[in-house]
Amino acid sequence: MTRSPDKSRFRCCAPLPLLLVCLCVGLVTGCDDVDVEPAPGLLPRYYVVPVTERPRASQFLRYRAPDRNGGGLDVAITEYEASDGGPTVVLIGVVHVADAPYFVSINEALAGCDIVLWEGVKPAGMSASKWQARSHNQDRDGSGLQRQLATWFGFVFQLDAIDYAGPRFVHADMSLEDFVAAGGGDFIDISDFSGESDEFEPDDAATDRERLPGEVNETWEAVIAFGEFAMSKPSPLRSLARRMFAETMGSADLGDTLDMLPGLSELLLEKRNAVVIEKLEELLPTSQGRIGIFYGAAHMTGLEAELTGRLGYRRTTARWLRAWAVRPPLKR
Repeated sequence: MTRSPDKSRFRCCAPLPLLLVCLCVGLVTGCDDVDVEPAPGLLPRYYVVPVTERPRASQFLRYRAPDRNGGGLDVAITEYEASDGGPTVVLIGVVHVADAPYFVSINEALAGCDIVLWEGVKPAGMSASKWQARSHNQDRDGSGLQRQLATWFGFVFQLDAIDYAGPRFVHADMSLEDFVAAGGGDFIDISDFSGESDEFEPDDAATDRERLPGEVNETWEAVIAFGEFAMSKPSPLRSLARRMFAETMGSADLGDTLDMLPGLSELLLEKRNAVVIEKLEELLPTSQGRIGIFYGAAHMTGLEAELTGRLGYRRTTARWLRAWAVRPPLKR
């Protein structure tokens, strides 16, 4: 996920109890297989989704059970046509940790857009390049947790795969200051960014993890310890966990998950969607070609509703990109 401590906290952490259960099942049933040879690498064909399989309307994330050609977690790219001949809008949904071939495809999709509106809660005056560089201070914020998850699953982290500094990239998200003012102060500490200029200088401020409630922090620390022990290298356990986590992500309604905490869905989804739609409306009268909206997959249902409702756009084409590939069950 872009450097959005809000989403790292809830998009990654919300399924963690189930993930931990899944991993523990694998540990118990495979505890005698510690020295088993890692499963062979995933073949390129595992990342090819048949062209006959198209996302349905309002479908942006799915899990496909593996067959002889594999399966996994797929994310949609959907195009919309303006009724007045204006720019095409492309919703480029993303999961923030994924296999390397997925981000190759994402970069190709972004290259096909004349303008890219991107998400990331950052200070208003911070450049995109510094915002990206800051994410490499791994243990201080949500981006570090996401990078850690990427390591366990053999994934790549989004901020290590996408260059946001290009002239086509336009920031279209809440600023850190606005996010905190809207009620996000419980999820991110603005003091971490105080006094920072365009030159990145790490400070000793408390990490986001240290600000988590005690019971959440303890659970997360347990997950980290387990992940480092059980998933530090390719293994059958890692393959099993990847498949189970992909199925969870592809079938869970993340909006409903956020609704479990009052006001959270409004803050993390609705208010931020309003910002990107406002930026889009600013650009539409003077833009041509294709405008991409590069946001987390959980945002896409709301963004589509705005496009096809108030803005009068019509959905035209859609396709799947395989984000997390899983192989069919291995034969003994």
